Amino acid sequence: MLSYNLQDVNLAIPSAYLSRGSVYEHQGRVAGLGISADGSMMTALVRGSGKRPYKVIVHVAGQAGHARIRGNCSCPVGNNCKHVAAVLLHALHQKPSTPSPATPGRLQHPASG
Repeated sequence: MLSYNLQDVNLAIPSAYLSRGSVYEHQGRVAGLGISADGSMMTALVRGSGKRPYKVIVHVAGQAGHARIRGNCSCPVGNNCKHVAAVLLHALHQKPSTPSPATPGRLQHPASG
């Protein structure tokens, strides 16, 4: 279960990054989403403009409506960037029924299909 909502994302991510992250999410650039059982951590890969996808790890504390979001990314911006926004939005839209394990440092490219 996710422990944040769209209001929390709007407060945590600067509007310019949120706008670009929304485009990335709609373009299907988020892959390999993993969400911890309690929804407090997510990991994913986000395809940017380069050949290698960026690794994103998001930590969420608190409850939806009052959550604190801290996202880290391997891109030059590093924190709460458009790639983090894309992951947060993707998780909200996807709402997986069974959480996938979110394991920092063990992100892998998703299988081609």
